[in-house]
Amino acid sequence: MGQAMWGVHNEDPSIDFVAGGFVAIGSYLPGDLSGLAGDREALKAALLRELPDAKPRSIAGWAGILMRFADSMQVGDLVVHPVKSESTVAIGRITGPYTYLGEQVVKAHRRPVEWIKVGIPRTEFSQGALYEIGSFITLFAVRNNKEEFLEHLDEAPRKGRAEAPDTRQEDVAVSRAVAQQAEETAQDFVIRQLKSAIDAYQFEHF
Repeated sequence: MGQAMWGVHNEDPSIDFVAGGFVAIGSYLPGDLSGLAGDREALKAALLRELPDAKPRSIAGWAGILMRFADSMQVGDLVVHPVKSESTVAIGRITGPYTYLGEQVVKAHRRPVEWIKVGIPRTEFSQGALYEIGSFITLFAVRNNKEEFLEHLDEAPRKGRAEAPDTRQEDVAVSRAVAQQAEETAQDFVIRQLKSAIDAYQFEHF
């Protein structure tokens, strides 16, 4: 029980979540979700109209992401965002409701965020925490290493709204994301080894 924490990925280098003060999800999604939030079947139907060739499992997974983003995420929830271009992590708080900026805007589905702490090196987190925020999907609940992320905010777990619902059955594994996570894991390992006190012989062997 306690305050919900979400992980959000950004696969578009042209958009900076931290500089913009928001988090966002895909451009391939249907229009304004305000009237569909909470209605899974309506979301699936809208997605199918937009993506008629998509597989049913993919449609169900995307519908789950949309429901979490537009409906399950609440003002006050925390957000963990891996900034891949800088190998850092940013942590913020949702400050407003879901908004849709129109089809001319890239990643038009957005939630405003106050970024509380940014530029945290990935090396400051355990490998378990890095694995969790390396999830294969765009939006996911952070559960197993929540305490570790809270430590970087000097915040204790808060009482109140229940944790975000378990959505692991809806997770959609994308091969590109798997490869990207493997690369990041290798980079983290190399950095940790180079920062350790190894002698010249050990370095040559490494």
